[in-house]
Amino acid sequence: MSLYIRGNKFTVYVPKRDGGRAPKRTSTSDKKTAKAMDAMLLSMAARHQWEFIDAVHDGKISVPRLYEAHASNRLSELVAKLRDTDLQQFVPAWTNEVRSRISPTSDTAQQYLTKLRSLLPEGQPFYRSQLTAQTLSDWLVGLPVGRSTKRKYHAALSTFCEYLMTCGVLESNPMRRVKAPPANAPRRESLSLPQVRALIEAQEEPYRTVSALLHGTGMEISVALALRCSDIDRVTKEVRARGTKTASRDRVAAIAGWAWPQIEQHIANLLPNAPLFPNTDRWRALDAHKAACKALGIENYRQHDARHTYAVIAIRAGASFEVVARQLGHANISQVVNVYGRHRPDRVDMRSWEPVALEQEAKRLVAV
Repeated sequence: MSLYIRGNKFTVYVPKRDGGRAPKRTSTSDKKTAKAMDAMLLSMAARHQWEFIDAVHDGKISVPRLYEAHASNRLSELVAKLRDTDLQQFVPAWTNEVRSRISPTSDTAQQYLTKLRSLLPEGQPFYRSQLTAQTLSDWLVGLPVGRSTKRKYHAALSTFCEYLMTCGVLESNPMRRVKAPPANAPRRESLSLPQVRALIEAQEEPYRTVSALLHGTGMEISVALALRCSDIDRVTKEVRARGTKTASRDRVAAIAGWAWPQIEQHIANLLPNAPLFPNTDRWRALDAHKAACKALGIENYRQHDARHTYAVIAIRAGASFEVVARQLGHANISQVVNVYGRHRPDRVDMRSWEPVALEQEAKRLVAV
């Protein structure tokens, strides 16, 4: 007997390649329908249509779903779905691949995973056939975030699609056909040096030193918090800034003279390989920054704006665009020129800078 009833639903015995059979529920109480399902399975086994029967045994499709496709002459559509690939299986390896390319202290991989999960919710299948340019475009448009954040979502999915290409799952990257939102105009907020000093003094340690480091080097907060004492050269007053965004972000940055005393005091009693900021994170540092700004009445000044402040102060003092670009970790001077070119010293500034330049040149000649 190929079928039996338990409760009020029929169960059929599904043939197996080795000649055995396994029971599977039909979800129907109609004996005629159950017999039709049984006949279909026996016919498929006789025709060696094992792709369908194996899918039933593997739990990829149910007997009722297979019967529905068979009865409506839509088995070809079902074949396409069975041969489709669930992209969820590639997510862990992709996350590890992203993590392997960046600093161990960076949370970029976790941020990318969070963004991917807005399209591929954990625990729900998402098939290759669903990953179309139209689907991605609709998803990106519907995100309840601003343009700059949407660009980060776009980058995360582009990386995932590139990884799927290396795995042979995709032949091309559908995100290339999805336009990222235009970038926001670059922020230009900056503080004067007296304001920077006041902002630093308004914070408790270790955030006082964090702020001095950000404003005195132009480095990113994630890079600063990952520093160890050995990354700082006390002789040259430079720091190895291991940025991960691009190759140029991994650079050696000079520490501004006005910021050095604060940093030197902070590292005075640290062991060579000790972390500079062991018991903090970017969120605590951000809270300290916001509290200090509020206390001083400084508005619309983000922690990341410390990079702008560094660049503006340096350029007004006569530093070249090339030096500032290297300091900030830019591959070339184009962004520095576009954003900070208006701060280039005027004739009055250059007059005040000339004695400094002459003094520096004289020191170089003496050293030679």
